[in-house]
Amino acid sequence: MLVEGQLVGGVVQGLGGALLENSYTTHAGSRCASASTITSCRRPREVPPVAVLITEDAPSPTNPLGLKGAGEGGAKCGRRAVAAAIDDALSMPGSVTQLPVTPQRLRKILQRNRDAQAL
Repeated sequence: MLVEGQLVGGVVQGLGGALLENSYTTHAGSRCASASTITSCRRPREVPPVAVLITEDAPSPTNPLGLKGAGEGGAKCGRRAVAAAIDDALSMPGSVTQLPVTPQRLRKILQRNRDAQAL
């Protein structure tokens, strides 16, 4: 149950990074969230159902119980997956170049596409 919670948390974190959270990188290379991120926290009713399938067929040889660690593995790839899904839905590969994909940014992407088709 703890591992499932970590995985779902990672997916939710990835969705937030793709659609809601403004973040930046400090001069030292650390990722930080902007103040507006605090007001965009997700609630359970705002998150789609997440199906988790956990399989373990290779216990760790480094400890007597065969245990392995788990973390929020979906956090990084969730952002990329959402951007790729939007590109695919719009049939515009590479159109999402900045996250989060806010309604304003999506509107600009669509307008650029309309302008390009008009040429």
